[in-house]
Amino acid sequence: MGKKADQLPGYRLIEDPAAREHVAKVWGIDPSELPGKGVSAYELLQKIDEGEIKALIVLGSNPLVSSPNNRMVERALQKLELLVVVDMFETETARYAHYLLPGSSFAEAEGTMTNLEGRVFHRQKAMELPGNSRLDFHIICQLAEALGRGTYFQYAGIEDVFRELAAATAGGKADYSGITYERLQEEKGIFWPCPAPNHPGTPLLFENHFNHSDGKARLFGIKPKMPAEPIDSDYPFVLTTGRLANHYLSGAQTRRTEALNKKAPVPIAEIHPWLAKRIGLSLDNKIRITSRRGSLIFEVKVTEGIQPRTVFVPFHWGDEHSINQLTNDALDPTSRMPEFKICAVKVERVE
Repeated sequence: MGKKADQLPGYRLIEDPAAREHVAKVWGIDPSELPGKGVSAYELLQKIDEGEIKALIVLGSNPLVSSPNNRMVERALQKLELLVVVDMFETETARYAHYLLPGSSFAEAEGTMTNLEGRVFHRQKAMELPGNSRLDFHIICQLAEALGRGTYFQYAGIEDVFRELAAATAGGKADYSGITYERLQEEKGIFWPCPAPNHPGTPLLFENHFNHSDGKARLFGIKPKMPAEPIDSDYPFVLTTGRLANHYLSGAQTRRTEALNKKAPVPIAEIHPWLAKRIGLSLDNKIRITSRRGSLIFEVKVTEGIQPRTVFVPFHWGDEHSINQLTNDALDPTSRMPEFKICAVKVERVE
């Protein structure tokens, strides 16, 4: 489910006693065995750098490209006593792995998928696993067995995992308890929450009332705050990062897809004509972008579709093209998400 370190299935909070009791009962353990609230993904990497975490398993992720201030991430990975990466390809993160294990793709796994609108689908397997590859849930079950907890991971197949999920989410905000494989296959998808077998699912949350005792919404005024790293005379421009249509996340798959990579083989920095004129940009020049964390050189595109003092660079690349070497790792005080979208930079022409 990709659960966060402060949650239990069903969007339950891990520090809620009632949630702990419910999920522990499903799993057949005492609530005291459940851990407390953990840290966010980036804070986990910081704890590696600080020496608190000695070993890490990375399953289908590439934090060396996707994390901000990734020179710190590189330093942290080198400090690990054990790094295991499970993936389909040797990613930038996998270069530092002590063991690189062959994982699987979505096309090789039968199971369910929940999209961003809360619709749950059943997905058939499209092809067989190649070579010595393993499905994610098999890897997790085998790891549990090796750690002496295999008795809690005895599944005949992935449908058993889904049945456990349905039980664990019962009564939660994301309630799957009324969803079965049979219903998914017959109805071509069901929206959570679906709290009973005869429930039609909930395509639109809060259609008639909000999730409060009086049914009303709670509105809060938010006062805008300065970014963690505002511009100044030394770093007078704003760097923001984002995605391209031709690439996905850290590019581990799309940069290996010829047709996609041909459309966007390298990241292109976008700047406004005002900024191009200010730095004296000429045809065939590149630009150097410098933040408080480093400096990189990029090819450049001049466009009026951007704010004059803003520079945009996509983040799908690693190594010398990894814009996340420059981004700021300040964390939001509530969500603990890094401030990817704003950091102060200076921009110079490169002959």
